[in-house]
Amino acid sequence: MNNDFWTADQSHLITQTISDELEASRIAHRIIPAVDLSPSARSVSADSFDYATGTVDDVQQRALEERQQSFRLTQQQTDDRELASAVVIIRRATQAQARDHDDRVFRIAIRDAIANAPAGDNQFNAPQIVDRRGDGSGEGMVAATAAAVATLDGQGYRSGYAMVVGQDLYRLLYTRATGAADLPVVAVRGLLGDGPAYRSSVLATDEALVLSIGAGRIDRAIAIAPTIEFLRIERDAALRAAGIGDEFRVFRLYERFLTRFKETRSAVLLRLQSVGEDSAGHEHHE
Repeated sequence: MNNDFWTADQSHLITQTISDELEASRIAHRIIPAVDLSPSARSVSADSFDYATGTVDDVQQRALEERQQSFRLTQQQTDDRELASAVVIIRRATQAQARDHDDRVFRIAIRDAIANAPAGDNQFNAPQIVDRRGDGSGEGMVAATAAAVATLDGQGYRSGYAMVVGQDLYRLLYTRATGAADLPVVAVRGLLGDGPAYRSSVLATDEALVLSIGAGRIDRAIAIAPTIEFLRIERDAALRAAGIGDEFRVFRLYERFLTRFKETRSAVLLRLQSVGEDSAGHEHHE
């Protein structure tokens, strides 16, 4: 962190604010292990596994992604001993950064890789359809999760199960069928070996991921964890007219990392059955 503006105690407050908000807002760090790189690192080996040849590509280098959220503080906000307003602004920037991080991990690196794989590509598991039950219950999630776990088990991925769920499918996890004793989420967690099921807005509302995490199958290679950097000063006539100074101090909260989806059969994408489609994914027409 750039310390030109703040004392050691103030810097500690800012660091703690970022840490606490990341813990509360980001999901990826709870599921996907981190691999620490040198802060100067700009790339990392792909380490992707080829199921056809049984080999690991540890030669190809992949560029790390640098992601950031910019924010502005007035001189008054920057100089405030308690940093009351600055902490609010930094917390909001951290929330946005946390969501962006989850988006890069779960949607871009994992979901999109599965969804965009050519038909018949043996490097990925086929998406699993979640039956849309006529009673509106989430029992289809139980069957789809069982099928996903069976798929993972068949590939040798038998541990470390976790689920990341879009909003509509998450709601189904908590919609009991008429006469059922338990919510579907109880059975789903049992199938996951008591693994977690996290709701996330970065996935489409009707999709979910079932993951087998462990032994480096998927990781986050991190060179720089979220940190603040001062960028520049911007003059602003409106501030001067309001009598609260004449400048904004522009900062960024940034990180440099890459998600490595190294063993691509260690994840299954679930999709809610579309209207007019059967549980096998076939459309019906009148």
